[in-house]
Amino acid sequence: MLEQTIFPYHCVSQIRAKSVLVLAPHPDDEVFGCGGAIAQHVASATPVHVIILSNGQAGGKADIRQTESLAAAQVLGYGKPIFWDGIDREILYSESLVIRLIQFIEENQIDLIYCPSEF
Repeated sequence: MLEQTIFPYHCVSQIRAKSVLVLAPHPDDEVFGCGGAIAQHVASATPVHVIILSNGQAGGKADIRQTESLAAAQVLGYGKPIFWDGIDREILYSESLVIRLIQFIEENQIDLIYCPSEF
C-alpha cells in the first residue's frame, strides 16, 4: 500500500546519522518539534547542531526565549544552539541564507536535517 510507505506504522528506536542539524525558526521550536529525536541522537553519540534562525521576539521576550533554549540544550545534552538572530516573522528565502546554510552543512558534514516547521 502506498499509505504504508508514507506513514510509518511502527516505532523507530534509532535514526541513523553521522551529524544532525536541527533548523528551528524560533527559540523552542527545536524542543517542541524534535526534542525526542535530539535526545536519541545524543544518546547514540551522534553530533547534533541546532540553528535557531530568528530571535523569537514576536512570541515573547527574545532574551528569555533564548535563555530557555540554552537551558533546554543543557537538559538534552547537545551543547549550545547557534542563534542567527533574524527578525522574527521576517526571515525570507535568499541566496545569502542558502549559501550560509550550505556552508554550515558542508563544514559539519551534516547528513540529516530536521525542520520542525514547513515555513
